[in-house]
Amino acid sequence: MRGCYGNLGPIFLVIGSLFVYFVGIWLNWKVICGLCLIVPIFDLFCILFVPESPVVTKMREERISNRTIFHLKYLKGIFLSFLIVFFSEFSGKSAVMANLNPIFISSNIRLPATVASTIVVCSTLFSTLLVTPLLDRIGRKMIWIISSFGSALNVFLLWANEEYLLSPSVPIVCLFFYMFFNGLGLNPLPFVIIPELFPDEVRSSGMGAAQALNWFLCSVNVFSFRFMTNKIKLEWTYFLYAIIMVLSGFFGIFLLPEMKRKMMAEKKSSKKTVEKKTENMEDLKDESNNKENIMFSPL
Repeated sequence: MRGCYGNLGPIFLVIGSLFVYFVGIWLNWKVICGLCLIVPIFDLFCILFVPESPVVTKMREERISNRTIFHLKYLKGIFLSFLIVFFSEFSGKSAVMANLNPIFISSNIRLPATVASTIVVCSTLFSTLLVTPLLDRIGRKMIWIISSFGSALNVFLLWANEEYLLSPSVPIVCLFFYMFFNGLGLNPLPFVIIPELFPDEVRSSGMGAAQALNWFLCSVNVFSFRFMTNKIKLEWTYFLYAIIMVLSGFFGIFLLPEMKRKMMAEKKSSKKTVEKKTENMEDLKDESNNKENIMFSPL
């Protein structure tokens, strides 16, 4: 169930994006900004009545004070969190989503750019909803790999279309499936995997640092998109994103741990328990051997 609950954030994030694109077909951007103010104000009021997490309450009762993530034993979690966030953001999803209208206008598609953009964002919502019940069945690792290579394939096709002018229909089809595969894993999985990489006492710090880095890289990605398309053109920007997503796929194969069953802290704990049981069994065996030696030793 952890995967399902962890995916709620990305689902509503995509719903919010889809709402903006949908009303943007008819409304002015100033009106949209006013509408977007309603939910944060309502959220600010509701958060006052949300009870504290039971984990935090328990930690306060037990007076657990070691809450810094800057410790050698958390280095692996920090390293993996950085790579997860990096590959998620530099897959290009935020930059492409923020520039869908200009991309479609330059591609000369038959549909209005605003309508085409809304259709593409719908694919992300569909895939995010689709993957929610599968996170705890298939596992995070396999979904990440499928998402990375599926996104890479569609962005390679976008590069080929820009380079060789294959068809005016390619951008909307490939962007639809690019956002679909992105919504399967690269978009939602950082919200699911990163909290599982840290134990209770540092989970909030680890997740906070990862989210700060996530939104910083998101800003860098969005603001660098226009610069990149001006300097190296749109096709080579696509090519760069495709290479990063291929690397993301290999990261999923060789480095990403499978957290479907257990959190990393639980894995370490279970490993220590097994080692302790093994030591106890060896001690018991030594004791029994000593007793046998005493019983059968010559007087």
